[in-house]
Amino acid sequence: MLAIDITDKQIRLARGAASGTAVRIDDVDTREISDGAVVNGYITDISMVAGEIIELISAKGIVEKEVVVCINSSSVINKELEIPRPKSLKNTAAIEAMVTAQMGVTGEYVVTYSILKEFDSDEGQSMLKIQAYACPEKMVESYDGLLTQLGFKQKHIILSGCIAVTTLGVLAFAGRCSMVFDNLIRHLHLLFCSFKKNTPAL
Repeated sequence: MLAIDITDKQIRLARGAASGTAVRIDDVDTREISDGAVVNGYITDISMVAGEIIELISAKGIVEKEVVVCINSSSVINKELEIPRPKSLKNTAAIEAMVTAQMGVTGEYVVTYSILKEFDSDEGQSMLKIQAYACPEKMVESYDGLLTQLGFKQKHIILSGCIAVTTLGVLAFAGRCSMVFDNLIRHLHLLFCSFKKNTPAL
């Protein structure tokens, strides 16, 4: 697995593998990038950033095409919410609508959520406790454009602007980009924890 952590100042790259709690890091490297190429998580110069990544992977002889990308931005919103439980948890549209309304974001944000628990309110109403995240859609699209230019297959996105790093899978549906929270890939957290410990701090 190839992991790419992009900040406003640096591209940090790690290649490794994870199985359960075991993590193996094979390569770690860092490359400074020009001012303005990435601004608070938005990739404004895709060609320049892509060129730097190509140089990094070429120098290391990396051939992996599946990548995990870390987005670093203060524009990522993270909230814990309580909403009425719909009749069916498969009714994701209803849940997303309630989450979006409570978060106070517009259609310019991509919203995803994780159900923490179900409970009954004091009035006896069935409720859901939700951990919700929102990321600007144009920001997500900039990373999609970067990976398309690189010919990489996007495996997951990690939002590090949140209090806790959160792993997300990104799926294309009907021409729109939507995010689906995935609790089954916690090992990727460990991959990035090891990655960050083995690279210089900003």
